[in-house]
This record gives sequence, C-alpha cells and structure tokens, in this order.
Amino acid sequence: MVPRAEVALIIADLGLVEGLIGQEVFATIVVMVIFTTLVTPPMLRTLSAQDGMRQGLSTVELPPTISGEEESIWYFKAR
Repeated sequence: MVPRAEVALIIADLGLVEGLIGQEVFATIVVMVIFTTLVTPPMLRTLSAQDGMRQGLSTVELPPTISGEEESIWYFKAR
C-alpha cells in the first residue's frame, strides 16, 4: 500500500476514535484510499506511455540470480 494511504487511514481512525468525524466520513475516506491505491498505478502507466516518458530508457541485462532467473533493470541514458 502507498505510505500516503496508510497515513490517511491512521489519521481517519484517530478522528473517528476522538469523535471528530462520523462513520460516514470515515467510510468515505476508506473508499477513497482504496480507490486511489488501485487506480493510480494503471493510470500512471497509461499516461507515461502516451507522453513517451519511456523513450529515453534502456535495459541492462543482469547476471543470473541465485535462483537462476535472469533479470533486467531500466535506466535513463545520459545524453
């Protein structure tokens, strides 16, 4: 989970316990945290692909890991 979301849930819980917010507001906060946590990654992937943000990226093949699986990483080329 995103650290921002965890902080929002903690603060919302404190507000509920202290009586500063009601059940409806707390439920709304929980739904928004879940929604933004699930929707943000695919949305960012879509937007980054449209803007060509990956245009300057290259891959580097890494040596096999202990488990024998091959891995690669992304990095920005220096221009």
